[in-house]
Amino acid sequence: MNPSNAYWAPPQYKRTSLKPISGNLGFLFNLPYPDPISTPFSNGEGDQNIYGKRELVGTVLPEMFAIGDILPTTGGIPRLDPNGLAATHSRAAYTVRV
Repeated sequence: MNPSNAYWAPPQYKRTSLKPISGNLGFLFNLPYPDPISTPFSNGEGDQNIYGKRELVGTVLPEMFAIGDILPTTGGIPRLDPNGLAATHSRAAYTVRV
């Protein structure tokens, strides 16, 4: 409306906000989940047990672990193929303990 109109009134704005949260800049980020991690290729070296470990692992392939058991996705598609060899391989299946 025109301010010269007799019936004009300034707009009334209602101030609504959340309660103040201290320790931030006023905006929050959605942090992404971390990517799955992989163990290194291992032939059993570096074992410091002087009495012997008494187990034989028949594979050197690495294992994949999702942090917090959450597989991160991008656009609904997992960033790691959950059915691939890297995600399904387990060294425990190839370990013989005496």
